[in-house]
Amino acid sequence: MGVKLTNINAAYGNNVVLENINLELQMGKINALIGPCGSGKTTLVEIITMFQKPTSGKVELNDKRIGFVFEFPDQQFFKQSVFAELQYGLKDKKNVKRISDVLKMVGLDDSFLEKNPHHLSNGEKRKVAIAAILITNPDIIIFDEPTVGLDRNSKNNLIRLMKILQQKNKKTIVVVSQDIDFVYDFVDYVYLLYDKKLVAEGPKLKILSNYQKLKKYQIIPPKLVALTNKINNEKNLKLKYRDNINDLLKDMYRYVK
Repeated sequence: MGVKLTNINAAYGNNVVLENINLELQMGKINALIGPCGSGKTTLVEIITMFQKPTSGKVELNDKRIGFVFEFPDQQFFKQSVFAELQYGLKDKKNVKRISDVLKMVGLDDSFLEKNPHHLSNGEKRKVAIAAILITNPDIIIFDEPTVGLDRNSKNNLIRLMKILQQKNKKTIVVVSQDIDFVYDFVDYVYLLYDKKLVAEGPKLKILSNYQKLKKYQIIPPKLVALTNKINNEKNLKLKYRDNINDLLKDMYRYVK
């Protein structure tokens, strides 16, 4: 059993922010939580991480340890060196090898240990923030808007890291993001929030290729979905939705032949 929410409602005073949410995370998968601003994503994550209690409903964590990577890494740091930041989360404070191993896992080496995390680049800060969570060995890692301030290359590196964490380290990943093209690249399962409610969930291609539903819920469709729609409409084709441009090009080549 993983994380399960049943009949969750939440409000700030008279302001209702979540209504009757029923959700069960796909354990061992990369999950995405999407929705326009004000849909309730932040509150839902705060409830999952136990930062906030719901007004009503049931939260079942089933002894799963949850790590949360902040949208802005600087908000997560409170030590003056990478070493101190990572050591803080260690049960055995003398286990320096564990610190080095976790740094390597996120693509950094021991030369970063004495650096101030606040003085690093955006991409490096993100890696240290992830390392600070990994050091505690959580079962589930939640990334809040992880692409903010990152260029394309840094996004690709982040995708590779998340896949390693999921496939090799058996972590369950949750990505909270409005960067739909980033989400479309690699997630397995999508939860769509709109106007305080969970309005759709399912495998990525099922949710993110539904052009009309995405527009209805104020989500800009992924570029590959929009391109596929355009080609199908203009050329009267029936190309399948793909999450990789090379696969789409191969399909087009087959039609041309």
